[in-house]
Amino acid sequence: MEIPKIIEQSKFFKEQGGYGVFENFPVPEFANALLDESLELYDQSVRQVKTETDPDVYKGENPARILRSVTAGPYQQQFYHDQLGLEFLCDLTGLKVSPSGGTGSYSYYIEQDAFLDFHRDVDNCQLAVITTLSDSSPGSEHGSLHVYPERCSETLADIRADSAQNKQVVHTTAGQTVVFFGGIIPHTISPIVDDRQRIVSIMCYTIS
Repeated sequence: MEIPKIIEQSKFFKEQGGYGVFENFPVPEFANALLDESLELYDQSVRQVKTETDPDVYKGENPARILRSVTAGPYQQQFYHDQLGLEFLCDLTGLKVSPSGGTGSYSYYIEQDAFLDFHRDVDNCQLAVITTLSDSSPGSEHGSLHVYPERCSETLADIRADSAQNKQVVHTTAGQTVVFFGGIIPHTISPIVDDRQRIVSIMCYTIS
């Protein structure tokens, strides 16, 4: 499958492969507020268990998983729609970036073997913004985000069959944010081991 021209010709894709990790986005005080909100909402979170990824060879929009998730609250909503944040994303990508909804979500990878299988994001999540709020083992490869920016045209089956090839492990500590073209770059959260626990904020954007 061809990479959409709007992404292929963007400066973010040309200069950084379409992904990067950023400090102070959000600022530390706001990252702490997001963490507090995620902890307050934990009891409302739903455990998601799906044993097989849907057989879409390219997108895999409904991947296998074990995790907990909840719709975020007003603090994340404020971050999601913040004008300075949108300007940062527009400048980073060289594109018009717009929130795809009213709010995002929090995901909790807190149990042994929690994971999210290989996939590309749904159409209204062309640009994904994932902020690490808490991580007990940020240096571990197990339970981290793995991205494959050099394999954007390949099927998920081919990537899964040789998942070590061109794999980029994205290590983030609390307060850091990864921004990437989630709708085109294949990615996965590898299974948690050794009691690692991670909480992340997830926001999706459209581009034009």
